[in-house]
Amino acid sequence: MLLWQADHRRLLSRYTGLELAKWVAEGLGKDDQVVIPQLPLELTSPEGIAHLEAEMASPILLKTPWSASGRGLFKIRSRQEKAAANPWVLGKLKQQGALLAEPWLDKLQDLSFHFWVEEEGIQFLGTTYFNTDKDGQFLGCYTTSPTIDLVGSEVRKEMVDHAIPLLWKGLKGMNLNRRYRGPVGIDGLFFKTPEDGVKLHPCIEVNLRYTMGLVNLSMAKYLHPDSVGYWSIQRIRSVEWQAMQMQNPARLVDGKWRQGVFMLTPPPKTEGLMALLVLR
Repeated sequence: MLLWQADHRRLLSRYTGLELAKWVAEGLGKDDQVVIPQLPLELTSPEGIAHLEAEMASPILLKTPWSASGRGLFKIRSRQEKAAANPWVLGKLKQQGALLAEPWLDKLQDLSFHFWVEEEGIQFLGTTYFNTDKDGQFLGCYTTSPTIDLVGSEVRKEMVDHAIPLLWKGLKGMNLNRRYRGPVGIDGLFFKTPEDGVKLHPCIEVNLRYTMGLVNLSMAKYLHPDSVGYWSIQRIRSVEWQAMQMQNPARLVDGKWRQGVFMLTPPPKTEGLMALLVLR
């Protein structure tokens, strides 16, 4: 077990994602479909934000270095945004000392890469595909790879397979195993280019914690290999859950979940949040 150290605060921030992105960018070729469009830029003053806004050619996303998942985000949509005078931006800048700026990408699909870090080395665990709402909050996960607009499954797999060793080498180059032990979830995304092409940004954020993606990978051992599905966390009434069970009853084949609706957390007594899986 590692004891708390002075640099752990920075390690558990978006600066770790920036550090990894630098390592990954060094391993990319000029014409790769796996890309780091632009390394996050650290801004420490309102003047820096104003200058960036005045020069921008496309939307920019500001991120606080420290925040909960899907939080601490501000989109600069145009040169008329006046982000440098926005109370939220100024408050976060004063509170955290800096903001990180990166291009806003036309997202097609979220995904995450999962690793496990031990003192002896770093192990790749797998990838998951997930959805978030407009604010970046987690909605749910696919049990298998979903269809993604504008890109075929073989090309998508090639991009993912290309990204995995780049991320592994980056984590190794950062000497992460000397500073941390445990799960690593790296969020990436497929995005549409202005030319209607598709590219993969493999390193949007790094999460040094247990994530929903890791839950998704752990669930695989219960699923029948022919099943395809999606699980989500949603607010539901008990009567709605009962109706879902009646309309789409759970079915097992060879002891594995094959089809129907399955509860992943206890259903609410009247109404509340619940995680549920639908297989077809």
